[in-house]
Amino acid sequence: MDRLFLELHDHVTGMLSIGRLFATLAAKGFVYDPRHSEGSVVLFQKIGAEDLVREYGT
Repeated sequence: MDRLFLELHDHVTGMLSIGRLFATLAAKGFVYDPRHSEGSVVLFQKIGAEDLVREYGT
């Protein structure tokens, strides 16, 4: 699995729990992808050493 779409609601889980989720997923190699996230639905994508960091706007 290299992508996770999640629907997050801070009024249900709280901001602290969302922060912990981001940290836990980051520790497992996932990053938040704002290009494919909207509102409460967010995408986390697993990246590896071979992935290139893209310049903003490219």
